[in-house]
Amino acid sequence: MKRLLCLLICFIIALLMIGCDEESGKGKEEEGMDSFRVTFINDVEETDVWVLPQTPEILKTSIWGKATISKIGVGESAELELVPVDENSLFIFRAIDTYDAYYRENDIMLKSGYTLKFYSKEDENFEGMLIFLLDVLDEKGNVLSSEEVFEGVL
Repeated sequence: MKRLLCLLICFIIALLMIGCDEESGKGKEEEGMDSFRVTFINDVEETDVWVLPQTPEILKTSIWGKATISKIGVGESAELELVPVDENSLFIFRAIDTYDAYYRENDIMLKSGYTLKFYSKEDENFEGMLIFLLDVLDEKGNVLSSEEVFEGVL
């Protein structure tokens, strides 16, 4: 009888612990900390790309760890799973292509279903000169922002 009572108490405690874990998971969803997906399109050169939450620590460093996308080719696209640090998170874009050209942009607002398009076009002011741009498109394909991103050659 004592064994049965002990087993029953252990079973009830286990159920309570599982319930507590489910409650803590709900808190994260309510805080908006869940990951979301965006699409990245590369129309420049084969490139290593980093799309990271914009934090003071990341902005102070030039070592960002493993690339979010490694060696994405020209004309290729990839799905990125991003995790914001808070509900108003901004992101940074860093890229280094096969010719060691370095590209960067800060203060990027991203949401689920958005697309980052990395491409080049001829500069209207200098014939034969290319400019490199990063467009943020919403889920309907509307351009929300377009920024020049070329920084230099490493």
